[in-house]
Amino acid sequence: MDKVSRLPDELLVKVLTFLPTKEAVSTSILSKRWEHLWMWLPKLEYDDQHYSESERKRLRCFIVRSLPLHKAHVIESLRFKLSNSHYFKPQVIKWIVATAVSRNVLELDISCSSYPEKLNILPSNLYTSKSLVILKLERSLKERHMDKISKLPDELIAKVLTFLPTKEAVSTSILSKRWEHLWMWLPKLEYDDQHYSESERKRLRCFIVRSLPLHKAHVIESLRLKLSNSHYFKPQVIKWIVATAVSRKYVSWISLTMITPEFLE
Repeated sequence: MDKVSRLPDELLVKVLTFLPTKEAVSTSILSKRWEHLWMWLPKLEYDDQHYSESERKRLRCFIVRSLPLHKAHVIESLRFKLSNSHYFKPQVIKWIVATAVSRNVLELDISCSSYPEKLNILPSNLYTSKSLVILKLERSLKERHMDKISKLPDELIAKVLTFLPTKEAVSTSILSKRWEHLWMWLPKLEYDDQHYSESERKRLRCFIVRSLPLHKAHVIESLRLKLSNSHYFKPQVIKWIVATAVSRKYVSWISLTMITPEFLE
């Protein structure tokens, strides 16, 4: 253990980043020097899914005590996966969000299994944050709560979908018959297969070929394609995609990035 302790703090913190947050925090009992090292972690993740009620109470107390004192100058990501518990009521979640934003968080991801019907967990400082890049709020609602969203007019729901990546916007089509085609009113489309397997690229090609001619937006403001070297996106397929987009006389802008020498031949 002495050899490890001889390492500089910066390197020890780097090592701790490879551990789950719970295990990284547990190193605080090793010695006086280790007590606060974990508080320099740039990424934090808390999950109470398999906790007892007493454990959830201790987790809440720990977060409330430690989050305002976290030492990292920037929190790159803060993730919470919380269950339906009276220890994590909406006002507690709201406090967590407000505190995270005040700590210059870049990515905030909160997943909660259930909440009361009247819910407001977005503090005012969220809307003026200069650091926040990604905000994900996920909750599992009873169907009657979901109905409130569905009562919004199609135009407003389509507007909300514009704030999602195309892939996530498309995934809402499984929610109900009404949602099936709402994403097709998106004025901006972006497809990127850089981290796809070959089978996923095949499905993406089939999806684009099937859906692009049927897209409902009166004006496609932008169409972005970032495609890799794959036999599923050969030059003739790309040519068809561009031709189809242009045939929609109101397309404004097409951006095409091909990572393949074959396309340049």
